[in-house]
Amino acid sequence: MISRRNFNKLAGFFVASPFILKTIPAALAGLKDSSPLEKYFIYERGAIKGDIEQLLAENFHKIYAIKGDVTRVWYDDLYFRWKDGEIATLGLTRESEFFVLQTLARDYGYKTEYRELQPELNMLFWSLVPADFSGR
Repeated sequence: MISRRNFNKLAGFFVASPFILKTIPAALAGLKDSSPLEKYFIYERGAIKGDIEQLLAENFHKIYAIKGDVTRVWYDDLYFRWKDGEIATLGLTRESEFFVLQTLARDYGYKTEYRELQPELNMLFWSLVPADFSGR
């Protein structure tokens, strides 16, 4: 299970200055081995500062940068993966995108594991996992 502490560390990363980027590998270390589920990350373009694509690629199986619409991510990938209950989905998006994903997730046996408003960005940091997930 992904701890609140690790999520807070990761959330801090997205609003941190480039000087703090050196501390990110340590902040993400707990997420790497926290479960056998593949981890997908969805974020709103512009929410993340700095050059972090390599860091994200090292810690997530797939990364999607969206611009206010999760339709392509849903139809092209999430639908198939959630149907099989194979992934943990994490994100930093506006509340409207999270609402859509959370609603769809319930239909496929997923639950909201974590949700926290990031007021400085006016976005939510969240995770969705299979409902029967218990940190296996």
